Amino acid sequence: YTLSLHDALPILITKRLAMSNVLIVYEMLEPCGIEMIRMAKLLEKQDKIFFRDKLIRYLEPEDICWCDIIISVRSTSFFEWGLAKYCHSIGKYWILILDDDFLGLNNEYGKDGEGYWSLRQKYLKKILQYIDCLLVVNPLLAQKYIEFCNSKRYVVTNTIIEREEIANLQYNNNAISNKVKIVLYVNDGTLDMFNKIIKPVVKILSAQYNGKISLYFLGLKPDLEEYTQQLDIHYVPHMVYSDFKKYMIKENFDIGLAPLESQGFSTYKYFNKYIEYTVAGIPGIYSNCKLYNQVIINEYNGILCNNTPEEWYFSIKQYIESCHLRKVCIENAQKHIYKNFSSDIVLNKLVKDVPELGSFKAPTVNPLKTKIILYLIKFGYYIFRLLGWLRIISVYVKNRNVKGLVNRFREKFLKKNNYTSEEK
Repeated sequence: YTLSLHDALPILITKRLAMSNVLIVYEMLEPCGIEMIRMAKLLEKQDKIFFRDKLIRYLEPEDICWCDIIISVRSTSFFEWGLAKYCHSIGKYWILILDDDFLGLNNEYGKDGEGYWSLRQKYLKKILQYIDCLLVVNPLLAQKYIEFCNSKRYVVTNTIIEREEIANLQYNNNAISNKVKIVLYVNDGTLDMFNKIIKPVVKILSAQYNGKISLYFLGLKPDLEEYTQQLDIHYVPHMVYSDFKKYMIKENFDIGLAPLESQGFSTYKYFNKYIEYTVAGIPGIYSNCKLYNQVIINEYNGILCNNTPEEWYFSIKQYIESCHLRKVCIENAQKHIYKNFSSDIVLNKLVKDVPELGSFKAPTVNPLKTKIILYLIKFGYYIFRLLGWLRIISVYVKNRNVKGLVNRFREKFLKKNNYTSEEK
């Protein structure tokens, strides 16, 4: 039986009027936000939601009045706290997505110096009190953070990987006679794990495989000057996420390294390196920890390795000398990706777990009141950012590191412009 247009039109109109208006907000557009926007676009294409996304500094009162649901991405600022508090009072449905344990960072973490994270952690805890649902990529992260929430509801999701995104496999079938390309990247540029675990291995590899190995470091620059005669070493600077994915595929790396602490902050991360290496066709070696144990079976879809230089050397040597093992691991890893990370699987689970995405309607709000409150929040946010920069500057000045301060400004500006370009 086929409905006539006359009969079907009221049904279609009613359905679309019932769909939720979803607003995605973020302080800076990073991979987690890019992925959330991608998921929202697919849901909109399926007539599940209407959506728009905004950097918080560009948010307008009309956006707040329009939306039923707000999804805030990695929120740790004064702005998102003020907005969450107000939106809770006017009946909006707030979802916070987290992919890192921000409460687990100490004040000295990263390059921003003392006092930076304590203030952001204060506002994150305040935000958690006003959320309706916590959206995470790691169940261990949810179990930690839900203790700070008034709502005890959380949902675990995954990134989307479509078959056409996954690289065709190319094998270095004669590894010992050809150079083996090994890659390691670190998002935050820290060298702790490298110096502790990998650097001692580099010394052994340089002696055993003189001239047979190329090392690529993305986002970090360890001091390996003494090994440049024995190893082909490349340092690759930070790049836009879309360029990073293309680069990883284009370079045809033979081995990817993913050392990670087995406790503390690292326990609550996402296994994005497994996904990114697998998508690029790179067999990986991963620290044997709770995070990677969620997805990796040793010598089936990767190598799991205890965090000692001796075990990392043995694992890297296994891959260097066995093209067959590399081939088996990456083929199985890609089969695992095909089976578990398609858009149908990820989105169907998300809509089932968060049915509000397709049906929640918020009450009508007062536009004038919303405008006044939003401008007050923005004013407070700019004070928050100014104080943050003053704190960072004071640390660099105290340490007499003017050059580092100039580089920090350049780095922030470059990263901001890169993600703005990605957004466009």
